[in-house]
Amino acid sequence: MGGQSIAANVRTKSETILIMQLLARYLHLIHKMKRYDRMKKFFMHALLVPALAGALFACSGSKTDAKQLEGKWNVVEVKGEKVNCENTPFMEFDMKENKLHGNAGCNIFNTSVTLDAKDASAMRIEDGLTTMMACPDMEMETKILQSMSAVRAVKAGANADEMLLVDADGNVVMVLARN
Repeated sequence: MGGQSIAANVRTKSETILIMQLLARYLHLIHKMKRYDRMKKFFMHALLVPALAGALFACSGSKTDAKQLEGKWNVVEVKGEKVNCENTPFMEFDMKENKLHGNAGCNIFNTSVTLDAKDASAMRIEDGLTTMMACPDMEMETKILQSMSAVRAVKAGANADEMLLVDADGNVVMVLARN
């Protein structure tokens, strides 16, 4: 991947702005604390530093090892749109072999996955082969297949049974739910 990981920063601009605002508020409070005694300053540091650190990590979107995608996942959302197909689209990752097999709602696809040795969350879904059947909902099928080429990293979802595939800017491309 040319030495530099595309997925090195998956934090969005709005999350970065929020973190900077929290930091500014923290520094302002510290400045006000100069007129109080050391005990109060100690307690303020003891409470605010962990809160700020928690906010920083919560807003960063937890990167996760792409190898945790091993197994079968349903595609439940693509670029913010809920998937509502007659046949549930799915992706089945074989991370030992770097292979991906699935169904985009009608047509079957087979491709490979490229991982980045420097960034465990970074991955790329390569162009692959698909069957070419005509189906009633080709719009969602096309959206799924086109979105796969934008994937650059993996982030943890809301729980252990959810993963987010994101683009180079950290925007969620697909939401996957463990099958």
